[in-house]
Amino acid sequence: MQKVVIAIVLCLHMCLSAVFGQQKVLQAEHVTYTDLVKMGYGLDQDLVNGLQYYNRYIRCKGDPYFQSNHFRKGSITIEGEIFYDVRLKFDIHSQHVELEYKNFSGGSNRVVTIFDRVDAFFCGEHQFQKLSLDKGNEKYYQVIPTACFTIYVFWEKGLVPVSGNTTYTDQFTDARHSFWLNLNGEILPFNSRKDFTEYFPEEQKKEIKRLLKRNQFKFRTAQVGEVTRNMQSVCNLLEGREIN
Repeated sequence: MQKVVIAIVLCLHMCLSAVFGQQKVLQAEHVTYTDLVKMGYGLDQDLVNGLQYYNRYIRCKGDPYFQSNHFRKGSITIEGEIFYDVRLKFDIHSQHVELEYKNFSGGSNRVVTIFDRVDAFFCGEHQFQKLSLDKGNEKYYQVIPTACFTIYVFWEKGLVPVSGNTTYTDQFTDARHSFWLNLNGEILPFNSRKDFTEYFPEEQKKEIKRLLKRNQFKFRTAQVGEVTRNMQSVCNLLEGREIN
């Protein structure tokens, strides 16, 4: 009986030490994602850091990720706290962010973040934020700001069945996107050059259309870098600056 009591006391001491240790780290001026991992590793890693990754797409051809199936350096905001110098990639099929970190033994580990806890993140130079733009459903949108307006882009990949293939049961579609324009605080949906230019004053519509047509830019087929460059060119036009 005495041994049992001693064991309980030791367990309580370890738990309390861990809790106070977490509070001290959170109060530090700079908290890294590694700190967060260390806080939760021995107690409740799934709760604190996300869900342990496993490959759900082993029978699917292609990949579900934004741009490429590679971890990229970035940052992530979890419940208002920004963690810098993390390695992540964005699953645009399931709308989850995956993080890679080094464990205590020096090996790599991967976790899938909990959607409700992540407010925003940078995947490389690309900024994403959790917003409610489409029928009130929260999703991650790429944010492309300019001095004149902001563009929000929702990226997704679907899964379609594969027939007559013994290796794969499904395959991922090419990335698809939908656009929203934040113009003077009003959120406006669009998916074409015509829709986009309709939101601007009459005297600017023709100039914007001419610019985008000259650049052979189409929203429906645009890649990430194309959107950023052309939206900046439109802003330059609206401000009367030279267009590169």
